[in-house]
Amino acid sequence: WIPQTRTPEYLWHIYAGELGELPETDTPSDEQVALAQHDLRMLQAPAGLPLDAFTAWMAAALAASPFIDAVRQTAGLAEQDAWDALADGWQVSLAAANRSLETANRWLLWFEG
Repeated sequence: WIPQTRTPEYLWHIYAGELGELPETDTPSDEQVALAQHDLRMLQAPAGLPLDAFTAWMAAALAASPFIDAVRQTAGLAEQDAWDALADGWQVSLAAANRSLETANRWLLWFEG
């Protein structure tokens, strides 16, 4: 699994069915919702967790993810070297590696602070 949604802050709202509580100016597009739903399905987030348990569960899921481990191993590398490492290791294009690295770092920042 490679995280798809670039806006991890939407995950809780989508998981909890609370999209209507977001300000209209911050409502995710249909594509963002679909990507977040895909990520939630892939991670098999258990139903019914409260926010704090959901956040802890997601942090644990990230800690167990082989892709996130690969991202962590690129820490300290120049951007191009990190992209090359991910592209080679995960058999994706450099553009996909760049996007996936940025996306994963957003998830890490959101769920691990």
